[in-house]
Amino acid sequence: MNGKIRGLNLAKFNEMIRTIDLVVCVYSFKKRFLSLLLLGHINRILGLIVSKI
Repeated sequence: MNGKIRGLNLAKFNEMIRTIDLVVCVYSFKKRFLSLLLLGHINRILGLIVSKI
């Protein structure tokens, strides 16, 4: 009985870790994507400013 409970807890724990890994992965990907977008916008704005001068 005790082994069964431990097995269930382990499965839940593994699932939790996998979910956290997924969230971290998605978050870091989004952050990289957003920073790339921001860099693109900043470069475009700088290009506009420079072309007007």
